[in-house]
Amino acid sequence: MSSFKHKTNKKIILDERTLTTLDSKHKEIEKDFHKEKEDILPELRAKKRYLKELLNTNLTIEQKLEIHDKLRELSEQIKELKSNKKNYYLRHWISSIFIRKGYCLGVERCKSVE
Repeated sequence: MSSFKHKTNKKIILDERTLTTLDSKHKEIEKDFHKEKEDILPELRAKKRYLKELLNTNLTIEQKLEIHDKLRELSEQIKELKSNKKNYYLRHWISSIFIRKGYCLGVERCKSVE
């Protein structure tokens, strides 16, 4: 008996449309950031501007307090959208430095990519 194993003739078929790579995921995230910048942020800023103008009209104290709460929520949403992009790029920039220097999180030493 020989211990030689025959090579299988099966071919692996990959569907290119559903294959997720690092580059495709990065492009998808960048597309989301662009959508937020072009569509969502201007809309939130317009709402905020409208509510600020509404504060200058004659309103009851309760209505003004509600408007202040809405303004605070809008400001938090705007800050969160801006910080998401910064944090994404900062996190990946830092991890690329660690990889270049030869250190990985959770591993004492990993191969350098230089």
